[in-house]
Amino acid sequence: MSSDARIHRNAVKHMDIWVFDHALLAGGLRLIDADGFDGPLNYLRITNNTDINVIFSFDGINDHEFVVIGKSIDIMPPLCNMGLNKRCLFKNKTKVYARYVHMQPAAGEIIVQGFYQE
Repeated sequence: MSSDARIHRNAVKHMDIWVFDHALLAGGLRLIDADGFDGPLNYLRITNNTDINVIFSFDGINDHEFVVIGKSIDIMPPLCNMGLNKRCLFKNKTKVYARYVHMQPAAGEIIVQGFYQE
């Protein structure tokens, strides 16, 4: 394998940033991006810039993450690497859903960003 191929394979590529307007959070879990991730993510950041606390799901059914007003969470699946699973990533085409906790937000947006391993 050439050194260029090793460098390319060990590089990361950023995903397009998703910005989800507060007005779209209307009752129940709402899909943020219908296409899901363009590849298997090894790093994900979700920022809640709305005026309410928000819950996130990765299957559209169960609640997985809680992000308070004005805060971000960083999820790094490679930290779960161990034993036989040499690589731990979000699956390709994983979708992110969001819902408000107590009342619909009046302002702000949710921002989703991340990196893929090439």
